[in-house]
Amino acid sequence: MVPVVVQGHQAPSHSERLQVIWVCTSSSVQITALTKDNYFGWKTKMMSLLIDARLWGVTIGTTKKPVPARLTAPTSEEEQEIADWELDDQRVLAAIILRVSDDYLVYLDGLPSAKSAWEKLRNIFESKGSLTVTNLWRRLYRLQAAEDTLMEDHIRQLQEYLRVLRNRGETIEDRTIVNIIFASLPEIDFWETFTTSITMARIQLSSDDLIGEVLENDRRRRENKKDTIFKAKEGRSGRNKSNSATKKTCGNCGIKGHLKADCWAKGGGKEGEAPDWYKPKQKDRKENENKDSAKQSTENEDFAFIVKPAHISNSDWLSDSAASMHICND
Repeated sequence: MVPVVVQGHQAPSHSERLQVIWVCTSSSVQITALTKDNYFGWKTKMMSLLIDARLWGVTIGTTKKPVPARLTAPTSEEEQEIADWELDDQRVLAAIILRVSDDYLVYLDGLPSAKSAWEKLRNIFESKGSLTVTNLWRRLYRLQAAEDTLMEDHIRQLQEYLRVLRNRGETIEDRTIVNIIFASLPEIDFWETFTTSITMARIQLSSDDLIGEVLENDRRRRENKKDTIFKAKEGRSGRNKSNSATKKTCGNCGIKGHLKADCWAKGGGKEGEAPDWYKPKQKDRKENENKDSAKQSTENEDFAFIVKPAHISNSDWLSDSAASMHICND
């Protein structure tokens, strides 16, 4: 088969065509399925995919189906060219269908070619009606980020509206975009201060510069918030550990306020490591414990007294021994 040249580029060979078509129809190329909210982003990605595969001409109809010189008697080369084009067309059609959500498959059912499928979707989503444009402007001006909104997501949504409006033929000045961005920021002190600092300084930022400042400030704000939360949790954790230790009684010395692992007394985890200011207290406590132990030991002991006969004169005095029990011979 003689290679043909299309738009200044040599057409791919049969094996090359199969390779690039496999890339288009393979699930390894991830493009979010088409929905009512992502058409223009989906369109840009699909165009890039098909252009890279050198199949964009088949998609929009600029690469026509080959026609043999003699309709009733095509040559073998002409038949191969026709078969290759039909393969390209059906593979592109499959690539489009595989990347459309179930809600819109009904519009593609039964369509014979990639070109017909592409045009059907364009007619559905690229209506140039004034009502649609008005609704887009209304959505854009009403766009408002919440306090916890990730600003990357917010800016992405805003850019999507701008892109759709431009595709509908709307002209949008950069200063208008700047004002829309300021108006769409969350209504909290952080962003109020951010807006005031820029407007008071009379800094003339482009929309791209402002987007960069918004994203950078949002990143710093979130990092500071994480640090604050971490420190608060760390503080609570430390207090809980301290309170827990204070309530427990040492299993070594029996004193409340610490655990055995931190005990300075003999047998404790930090035996002999008591600071100088604590040693006098430790000595006094030990002496008091010894006195209490001796006193308790004395109180718990029983005593027995023996009384022996003795000569008692008339001048001697007798006193009551206060014994609870008397033992005598009689």
